[in-house]
Amino acid sequence: MKNQYVVWAAYLEPGKNFCVLDDLDNVDDDFELKKGVPRADGFPENAVMSMDAEYPKAIALADNIHNTCRLIVVSQRLKEFFDQRNLKNVEFLPVRIMNHKNRLASKDYFIINPIRPQECLDIKKSGCTWSDIIKDDIDEIKRLVLDEKRLDPEVAMFRLKHFYKPVLVKRELADAITAEGFTGLRWIELSDYES
Repeated sequence: MKNQYVVWAAYLEPGKNFCVLDDLDNVDDDFELKKGVPRADGFPENAVMSMDAEYPKAIALADNIHNTCRLIVVSQRLKEFFDQRNLKNVEFLPVRIMNHKNRLASKDYFIINPIRPQECLDIKKSGCTWSDIIKDDIDEIKRLVLDEKRLDPEVAMFRLKHFYKPVLVKRELADAITAEGFTGLRWIELSDYES
């Protein structure tokens, strides 16, 4: 039986020349975005991400842009798809995309920030390795196992409390995204996820 959730992943589709983005600039404490901290209030208007110089010929803009920060960066079109679904505990933070010549490639992109992480990781079955530096964080897992009874059933996209790397999405929402043909993303089954 398939899990009810899948992991969101960026995908550089062969032959599409999709860009890769580097660091997020002009945003203080940007690590909070990976921990599900609400940031909509006061989010800077000049937040920007630039195309990664290591991929100089990659200039096309996907609906979901791969980036070195492990953030979800989506097009206006994909944001509008989410707007129609009124997702619980999800913020959309505007970010500009700069090209390799430091010129504006687009002002119509958004960071998806799933807030209020769900405390539903099955710690024992997942084989967690806790951080030596940040005592409440998990560095690695052997497998991704959820205790779905501890999940808010109204939340369709979320990060996990203590293990913030993956963003999980309800399968029915993932199927709807796939059906619309959005570019630059794919889904990883929980059983195939590697930390």
